Amino acid sequence: MKTLLILILFYSLSSQASNNEKILLSLGESKKISLQGASSVWIENKQVVTAEAAGTSLILKGLRSGESILRIGGQNKKIHVIHPSQMESFAGLQNAIKNTAGLSVDAIRGSIAVKGKLYSLTDWKKLATHDLRFQMRAEISASLQDQATEYFRLLMKKERLPALNLIFSDAIEIRVNPKSNYLEKYKNLLSAYGIQVTTDPEVLETAPTIKVQITVAEIKHSFQTKYGIQWPTTYSAQIFGGDAATNDTTLLANAIETQGYGRILASPNIVCRSGKEAEFLAGGEIPILVRSHKTHEIIWKKYGVLLKVK
Repeated sequence: MKTLLILILFYSLSSQASNNEKILLSLGESKKISLQGASSVWIENKQVVTAEAAGTSLILKGLRSGESILRIGGQNKKIHVIHPSQMESFAGLQNAIKNTAGLSVDAIRGSIAVKGKLYSLTDWKKLATHDLRFQMRAEISASLQDQATEYFRLLMKKERLPALNLIFSDAIEIRVNPKSNYLEKYKNLLSAYGIQVTTDPEVLETAPTIKVQITVAEIKHSFQTKYGIQWPTTYSAQIFGGDAATNDTTLLANAIETQGYGRILASPNIVCRSGKEAEFLAGGEIPILVRSHKTHEIIWKKYGVLLKVK
């Protein structure tokens, strides 16, 4: 009875291992496997992989990235076809995680994925240093999710990107509006961490805003000549972390107006989104009547100082 029981368990485990066997192919690669005496072969998706009988063997060839089930007799095998560059990532990731507890490398629908359980943010950062392309599909605890969210918020802020929340699902991702100017920057920054950047037209982008304080002043020529003032041909600006205090330029303009050497025409504050353009006109518009033999038309022309800030 003991011998019979052992034989039954061995057969069951062996059968289960065969049914769960995975075969990894790169595009265009051919691999020979044994037919194991089977008289029938069935392929789920012939656009991903083809099979050709050669004596007692079967030659598989990867055609397109993806996955398919191969059934030989009564046994199922899962075939994964990936890009040759991802095959390098597969080998690189296996080497990168060999001393990391809880993680494993697998192929999922034509992509490389890191699975298992992630225990520390440090292990995640180490993976990013190898510059390998993969999907992070490892299980992450709630406390580690909080650490990761804060880390990536600071990382995006450092790269001058609007901070977006990570979505912890089967594959960790962020969602970006397809019209965003930062879409490629997000991909370049986060792909090394295995974070998928997906597009969603319903996502609202909260780009940083810049406040620009402007003073437009009219100065008497006699004052300029008397004190030898030479206006700069270029001007450099400084961005403050918070609200900027009144600077020397504003104090000088106020002093000039108080003493009668000039006057402040306008002192606007312009707020515009980062990467966008805003404009301010210190002046106004005047109507100009344009006549022809058929119509009389009024055209409004701007005058004054037009300032554009980007």
